[in-house]
Amino acid sequence: MELIGTWINEYGSQMEITEIKDNTFKGKYSSTTGTTGSYNVIGCFNPFIQNGTIVVSLSISWNNLDSNGPQSQWDYSVSSMTGLLQKIGDRQLLIVTHVLVQSTIVSNNWQSSIIDKLTFVKQ
Repeated sequence: MELIGTWINEYGSQMEITEIKDNTFKGKYSSTTGTTGSYNVIGCFNPFIQNGTIVVSLSISWNNLDSNGPQSQWDYSVSSMTGLLQKIGDRQLLIVTHVLVQSTIVSNNWQSSIIDKLTFVKQ
């Protein structure tokens, strides 16, 4: 199993992991939902395979690298994704729990987080 490469999720968003060093990685993320553009992604992983899986965690700052400042409400957000890299048949899957936190006023703190499951398939 290899993290370097292109990963696409069920919404068509693309993650390109380009560099791995000391169990950390970085790359770019292009979203097709909520906001569009290019974003930095960084992460870490435990290199030991257990039960056919590798555990992975990554973060995205929704600061659009293609613009000179905030363009939408999503530009004030960050995401954390943690899950498993698995090989199922001939496909490599990265199945994660995604937590997106958006800046908000104190009285709306209860609605500042979105939690969902995402599945990325290596291309």
